[in-house]
Amino acid sequence: MLNASNITNFTQAVELSFKLYEDNLKKYPSMKDDKNDLRVTIFGQLSNVLHSYAVAIELAQTKFKEVDFWEEKKLLTPEDITKFKREFEVCMYKGYYLIFYSRLEWSLRNILLHVKPGACNDGLGDFKNIYECLFKEIETKHLSSVFDLGRHLRNLVHNNGYYCDKQKKASLPIVYNENTYSFDHGKLIEVTDLSFQIMKDLVKASEEIVNTLKVSSFDNMFETIPVN
Repeated sequence: MLNASNITNFTQAVELSFKLYEDNLKKYPSMKDDKNDLRVTIFGQLSNVLHSYAVAIELAQTKFKEVDFWEEKKLLTPEDITKFKREFEVCMYKGYYLIFYSRLEWSLRNILLHVKPGACNDGLGDFKNIYECLFKEIETKHLSSVFDLGRHLRNLVHNNGYYCDKQKKASLPIVYNENTYSFDHGKLIEVTDLSFQIMKDLVKASEEIVNTLKVSSFDNMFETIPVN
């Protein structure tokens, strides 16, 4: 799962998200109730998730090599250990991507309500409607494809790797970086490499959103979704 290409893409996403967090913290230093501006937290949250995953990877790569670590678990056979390592890696990957995309989704829901108050049931509508509405308002419709793909990758985590279409369509094609990816209803889809590729692009897309005139022109931008 963690091949050289994946690690390179992951490292670039980590570095970019942290750089954007620091840059925007200087640009939007305002605080409210101990919360930073959304244009800061969108990168801070993504950076936190990615850095946490990096720590988990490092711990797994070092701890799993320690003989004493496995000797303490006397009930595990060598076959069990192999399965455990694989399962741990899968859980780390699926968990981090789910949280990564969820943090991104929460930020965009809030940003939309600043740009267009009351839109999409006060920001509580389907996420596809949220980002399509936002991109229309800030004139970045070209970003829809990367968020479409990211959303379907997130949904695969919910469905144990299977693509499930409510209308039971045979196939859903998504064009991303001039490539077409097909999501076939009821089929197990292996997208690990793709999810590592898309991380940096989602961070870059977030940078473009924050830098648009409509979003950057607000004096402050704090969480605004009426959750109560």
